[in-house]
Order: sequence, then C-alpha cells, then structure tokens
Amino acid sequence: MNKEPELEQDEKLKKKVNKISFISISGIVQFLILSLIAMLFYPRGTREDELFEEYSFSFNKFSDLGMWETFSGESNLISFLIFNIGLIILGLSLIPYVVFSANYFRSQKMPRHWVYVGEITGIIASLAFVGVGLTPRDLLQDLHKIAEYSAFLTIFIMSLMYMLFIYKVSYYHNKYAIIYALCVVCQFLYLFIVLDIIPVTLEIDCISQKLIVYLQLIVFLIQSIGILHLDKDLN
Repeated sequence: MNKEPELEQDEKLKKKVNKISFISISGIVQFLILSLIAMLFYPRGTREDELFEEYSFSFNKFSDLGMWETFSGESNLISFLIFNIGLIILGLSLIPYVVFSANYFRSQKMPRHWVYVGEITGIIASLAFVGVGLTPRDLLQDLHKIAEYSAFLTIFIMSLMYMLFIYKVSYYHNKYAIIYALCVVCQFLYLFIVLDIIPVTLEIDCISQKLIVYLQLIVFLIQSIGILHLDKDLN
C-alpha cells in the first residue's frame, strides 16, 4: 500500500502546526518583553499619587501603560506605543491557536456546538486584546472598559471549554488540561474583582490584574508548545 500521500499529508500538517505554534509563542513572548520595557519608560504617576516617580507594580494598572498622558499630565508616548502595539500583536497572534485547536477538537468528535462556543469566545477574547490596545483608557474610557471586560469574560469561557476538550482527547496529555484548570479557577476568582462584585483596594486590584494576565499568557505559551506534540491528523 502506497504510504507517500499519507506521509505528505502528515508533513504538511506538521509544518502547519509548527507555523501556528511559532506565531502564538512569538506573540506572547514579545508582549511579555514589551510590557516590561513599557514599564521602564513610563514617566511617573499613579491614580493616588500623580508625582510617583516610576511605574508602580502595586498601584499602576496595565492600562496605565497604554494611556496617552500619565496621571501627572506628562506625555506617555513611548510607553503608549510600546504597550499598545505589543498588545495588538498579542491579540492577533492568539487567533491561529484558537482556530487550529477548535478544528482539532472537532476532528476528535467533541460536541461541535460546544467547540464553536470555545472557538468564538477565544476569537472574541483575542480581538478584545486588540480592542484594549486601540482604546487608550484616558482617551476612550467607555470603549476601553468594554474591551477589557470582554477579554476577561470570554477568555474564561474559552479556557473552560478547551480544558474539558483536552481532558477528553486521548492524544492530548492530561497535564495540559490541569494547566488550563488552574487558569480557569484563577480567572473565575478574578472576575469577581474585574466586574466589581467584590470591592478591593487599588493595590489588590493592580497586583491581581498583572498576576492573572501573566498567568493567562504563560498558560497560552505552554498550550502553544503543547500542540507541537499532537499526532492525530485533522479530518
């Protein structure tokens, strides 16, 4: 029996997976780096202390990096460009991972309507990241809040769906489901903060926001690496 067409198909799939994984990993890594650089260039100012001399991990939110002006009224052009461009690239880079994973889950006979829920919310979350980058908080506050809330809510739903799918797919190692489960629990708890269900201090709000964002990105980084180990073809 001729194995060449099958081998050729496997090789094409491998190249596709490698490309998708590279795009997602690159997008995540560049944002992790650029967000830290943006913090270094942030002039000064927090919501409670306009003259605070640097970016505060405890009293500045991520969105402060993307503002056109700081709380002190100074230009924030460098951080503005670095942070927002990095965030836009991040959002766009996650879409291939979301779509490829959904196609894979469908090929593994997961419930199609639930897969579509995971895929659509994942795409919305990715575009919401782009939306946050396009709507500086000090210039477009209402749109910025909509994008921010949409990102955290939809990424929670997507993570929950993908966690369940990975757990049921025999070709996926369960450690990836466990990693998603950890993220889902943390995302769920953070929703109470971001939706103002539980009142917290500015310090807790700022710290928890950074921790959940970096946790989400690390989880997506691990999942993007994980798809390299899939050995089941798509239908």
